[in-house]
Amino acid sequence: MAYFNRLPNIEFEERPLVFPFSEKDYVLAKNFFKRYKVTESSYNFQNFFSEYNITDEDRIDYLSYKFYNTSEFDWVILITNNIINTYFDLPVKDVDLYEMVVKSYGNPDAIHHYETKEFKNSTGQLVLKAGLNVDAAFYNGTYKYYNNGSVASVAGNTISYPVTNYEYELRLNNEKRKIYILRPEFVQEFVDQFDAGMEYAISSSYIDRTTKKAGI
Repeated sequence: MAYFNRLPNIEFEERPLVFPFSEKDYVLAKNFFKRYKVTESSYNFQNFFSEYNITDEDRIDYLSYKFYNTSEFDWVILITNNIINTYFDLPVKDVDLYEMVVKSYGNPDAIHHYETKEFKNSTGQLVLKAGLNVDAAFYNGTYKYYNNGSVASVAGNTISYPVTNYEYELRLNNEKRKIYILRPEFVQEFVDQFDAGMEYAISSSYIDRTTKKAGI
């Protein structure tokens, strides 16, 4: 059963635009606001998930077939990775990425920001962490630090480096390539838990396990 068929229903009032205004009807729709989110701590359990890097040739339905022998569990891959918008949350092809960077920035080779390198003093003490974002003033200036009880300095361009617009977007895109695949033996259990999580609790708006009224 596809993902949208598993979503619960919601009934909302639809009132006519002309007289008599007292008449009303109920429209049945899917409740897209009912969400099921997997916690980040779940990915620490290597017995349940396998890490996978998406290639330019991959599609989620293909991955579902590859790992689960059916394309119908593409929604399982999306939900277990908390992917909401496949356009923004999944990586784009490298050739499309370059065009996107040109469209967004104009010059893909222009400097986006600067980042620090790891830097230690003469005694091996860590002075500067790697990966910190700094500005052009830091890169073109002088960095002062304590070295064995006295103040020393070093050129900023020796402990930091420029990151271009394309390099920055490529890094973000590559981070999106890393996803987690729920091991096949746990898929049915996940589906059962998902279905249970989509059921409504008894309340004043309750109609049945998969349907409630809105606005009550």
